Amino acid sequence: TAFCPPDNADPLGPLIWEDIHCQLECDENSLRIADQYDLVDWECAEGYAGKPVRTCEINADCERDFVYRGCFPLMPCMEPQLSSPADRCMYDTSNCTAVAPGESCEIRCLPPYVGDPIEAFCPVANTDPSVELFWVAPGCRLPCADPDPLPSGYVSTRDCGLQCAAGFVGAAEKTCELLAEDVNTTDENGCVTGSILHCNLRLEFSGCDALVPCAPLVINDTCRLNESECWSVAPGETCQISCRAPFVGAGAVASCPTDNIDPTREP
Repeated sequence: TAFCPPDNADPLGPLIWEDIHCQLECDENSLRIADQYDLVDWECAEGYAGKPVRTCEINADCERDFVYRGCFPLMPCMEPQLSSPADRCMYDTSNCTAVAPGESCEIRCLPPYVGDPIEAFCPVANTDPSVELFWVAPGCRLPCADPDPLPSGYVSTRDCGLQCAAGFVGAAEKTCELLAEDVNTTDENGCVTGSILHCNLRLEFSGCDALVPCAPLVINDTCRLNESECWSVAPGETCQISCRAPFVGAGAVASCPTDNIDPTREP
């Protein structure tokens, strides 16, 4: 009930009333339903997924009807986004474009990497095209076989593996890695137009240094001492320093270290 106050003196004053609760009811026999809903089983129709919700609403023309929400079309997953050049040189995702919900694809190792492929999956009820495939990176590795022949200074045996060859000293090491980088491309004006992925295998041997004779022994007092035997002393060898005539006396022995790799080192 709305009423006018008994002492009202304002001709524009509103009536005083309490809001009433009006409940909207829709016709249960209405068959107006969107394609993405299955009215019989009250679930999302084939090709859609989600949690269907039905509400009774009224439109701008004051017409009542059920409004259905919550079902969205199934969408393929996005292929794996490999941001780093190293990953793009290692993994082959070419089979994983537009994988449908509930389907899978195979991710492989790109040569020269080797390893077992793995499967990447798209969720059964995926409705978000920005969702990436679910996958775990395969165990890709570089085999890096030794070249034949090996670089000078290195030998490889079945029992000991990579070693320094005779005439060399140190600890032999082999470094094998794939250098990955995006290299910018430019036009005739030098403006950057894009980039190209470069994947270059680097195989490097290090740690073995050649043994070399010691440098000629330098003696300032050449009138008294004879150092001619010490001009080229091999590693591990010795030489005799003697007195020049008319000087007499016991000589001295100089030696070159057995592991000498410094050609400027004197005995």
